[in-house]
Amino acid sequence: MQKIAKPLVRTGAARTVLAGRRAHRLFIKWFPHDTRNDVIAAAIGASSHYIHFGRNYSVITAPVRYVVQMLSTWLLLWRHRPAVVFVTSPPIFAPLTVWLYTAATGASFIMDCHSGVFDRKWRFVAGLHRFVAKRACMVMVTNSVHAAVYRQWGARPFILGDLMPPVPTLADHGRAGCFTVVVACSFALDEPIGEILAAAAITPSVQFLITGNHLKDTRLRGVKVAANVQFTGFLEKSEYLAVLQRADAVMALTTRDHTMQNAAYEALALRKPMVLSDWQVLRATYKGAAAYAKNTPEGIAQAVSQVVSQRAVYAAAVSQVYEERQKLWMAKSAALRQFLDQFDEPASPQGAVLRATQILCEQTFDR
Repeated sequence: MQKIAKPLVRTGAARTVLAGRRAHRLFIKWFPHDTRNDVIAAAIGASSHYIHFGRNYSVITAPVRYVVQMLSTWLLLWRHRPAVVFVTSPPIFAPLTVWLYTAATGASFIMDCHSGVFDRKWRFVAGLHRFVAKRACMVMVTNSVHAAVYRQWGARPFILGDLMPPVPTLADHGRAGCFTVVVACSFALDEPIGEILAAAAITPSVQFLITGNHLKDTRLRGVKVAANVQFTGFLEKSEYLAVLQRADAVMALTTRDHTMQNAAYEALALRKPMVLSDWQVLRATYKGAAAYAKNTPEGIAQAVSQVVSQRAVYAAAVSQVYEERQKLWMAKSAALRQFLDQFDEPASPQGAVLRATQILCEQTFDR
């Protein structure tokens, strides 16, 4: 008989447990890790928890996996009894579990919705998504397009697409002799890995270091890899940041529009020029700090060559954009903390919470 693995509940470093063993703020995601969760949790004084069961994320095992994760989430919530819970979607079943807890206890929850919630594979739960979003105290999104969708549904969206993760000061061990681009990959289906490899083949003077567990990606089977491409495999966070720091530029590509990427947050925090996919939301956010590529071999190669030939221009632009995004992140995280302070008062009336939510969601920030 095959032994069933226990669900893993990992708690992030930023942990706040208040008197009476009541943690007032938790941030939950059904995944092994996420930089966005950790950065937001640290900024608002919450504890981040990652709940995931098993290693096979196939559709066949999803029902069993979700049931186990729902039970694990329920037990976690009752153990900590938080006053407010942040929860990531997708999958919508994580916010659904949290909503059931808040409905039973009178607590509040805030959804952090990534662009993946609108993927085709989640259309079968679109009605459930709308139902839960309308019952959330607030829905955090990364861009105005998605904010408009939730607002139309009757939910209360707050745009938080401006993260600035803290990065440690690492020793600089020098760079390779040739220009090095680190390609930050998770080998998700929205990452054009075939096009990236083809671009590397026509840009032989540039070294491509591709992070992530490439062995799981069936798209790579039988694909010829150029000599200037190196797969690093999955790296622990400290190793990953060290690789980014030694890079001349960081590449993060997606075929999904309206998507913000952790790798871009990290690259900007390290003041690294970027090669990003040519989407309007990325252009508006990173401006001259990145070269924007069509997701084709020629488009990617052209963007890389542009960064190589104008590295001084991009280095100056990165510093300027970093200062802008840092100020915006500080302003938004401060506003979010101030909003959350009301949940520390158990007697806060529901009407006051709703008014405060409306004020925060309608607040304009200098973008």
